[in-house]
Amino acid sequence: MKKTILNILLFIILTSCSLSKPDDTVLTNHSENKIITISLIGADEITLSPDGSINIETLGSMNPSNRMQWYNPSKRVFYTYNNASLSFDFYDRDFSMVEILNLSGKIGVLTADDWMDDIIFDDSDNEQSDENWRLFTAKPKFKAETDANFPLSVSYNLENGVFKVTIGN
Repeated sequence: MKKTILNILLFIILTSCSLSKPDDTVLTNHSENKIITISLIGADEITLSPDGSINIETLGSMNPSNRMQWYNPSKRVFYTYNNASLSFDFYDRDFSMVEILNLSGKIGVLTADDWMDDIIFDDSDNEQSDENWRLFTAKPKFKAETDANFPLSVSYNLENGVFKVTIGN
């Protein structure tokens, strides 16, 4: 009889402990072609390939959304957090294309504060574009300089979802 009562008590204790254990936190990369590196409090640095997913242990009573320290590339992807499912979902940011008209006659580089990959432009005054020239913000801070680090003037306007950037005069 004592053994039966002891077994019942042990069963109740063990099952209640497993019921109170929080679910795992799920991180999923929904971006098309970006590898994402994530740092969460209490976890090793995590790398997620495109369409990759990983489960990590939820830390006690700490809300998983408070564990996010940083992720990279933060200017190319964003995340949403769902408290009900304890999930982080990473998505590509919207982007606009970039076209360049170089009136400076110089070879140089166009940057936008890491909101796009640096664009190397040539010395022609023909309009230059490339399907890979993507800008991931609606409010860029363009900067252009020659290959000798001499600053060039930059102006731009947005036409039909394309940033038309003029360098020089």
